[in-house]
Amino acid sequence: MSTRVLRRGAWNTVGIALFVVMVFPVFWMISTAFKSEEEINGITPTWVPTHPTLRHYRDAIAKPFFWTDVKNSLIVVLVTVAISMTLAFLAAVALAKYLDDTLPAKADRAFKESENGDALILIPEVVIGEFIYICLKGRLRSDDPKSLIQELLDEIDAAAGLRPVGMTKRAWSEFMKSKISELHDRMILAIATAEDVEAIITNDEELATSGFRKVW
Repeated sequence: MSTRVLRRGAWNTVGIALFVVMVFPVFWMISTAFKSEEEINGITPTWVPTHPTLRHYRDAIAKPFFWTDVKNSLIVVLVTVAISMTLAFLAAVALAKYLDDTLPAKADRAFKESENGDALILIPEVVIGEFIYICLKGRLRSDDPKSLIQELLDEIDAAAGLRPVGMTKRAWSEFMKSKISELHDRMILAIATAEDVEAIITNDEELATSGFRKVW
C-alpha cells in the first residue's frame, strides 16, 4: 500500500474522530432532554431514553422569562452569524477583485509577483469556499456565478504562484492558541502562522492587527 494512501487514510481517521468529538455533545444534549430524572441521574449512562418525556420542556416553558431568554438567544445567534459572514466575506473579496482585475496597488503587485514566479501566494481553502458560497448566493455581481467560480478554480490550477492550503495538524495547533473569536479569521490566521507566511493579503482589520504585515 502506498504512503499516499496510508496518509489519506490517517487523515480520514482524524477527520472522523474530530467529527465524533464535535457531534457527540449535541447528541447527548438532545438525548438527555427526553430522559426521565432517573435516567439523567443514574450511575449507568443511558444513551437513548427508554421512556421519552416532554416534561423538561413543559417545565422550562412554564418558568418566568422563558420567552425573553429565547428572544435574547436568537438575537445573539443572528448577530454572531452576521458578523461571521461579514468578516468571511471580506476574506473572499481579494479573490473576487483579483478575477475582476480591480485590486488595490499593493495587493495587485503581490499577485503579479506570483504570476511572474517571484512569490508564492497561499490561498486558504476556507477563503475559496467562502468565495464559492457568496457567488452562489448572488452576493457578487455576475451574470453567471458558476462560470466565475470555474474561472477562479482554473486560474488557481494553472498558476504556479497560487497554491490552495488547508488546515494541517500544525494549523489546528495554532488555531487552538489563537485569541481571535471569529471562526474564518481564526482559521486563516492559523494557516498563515503554520505556513510561516510573510504577509496576509486582506482588508480585514482584525487580521491586519494579527502581527502579520498587511498587503492591500
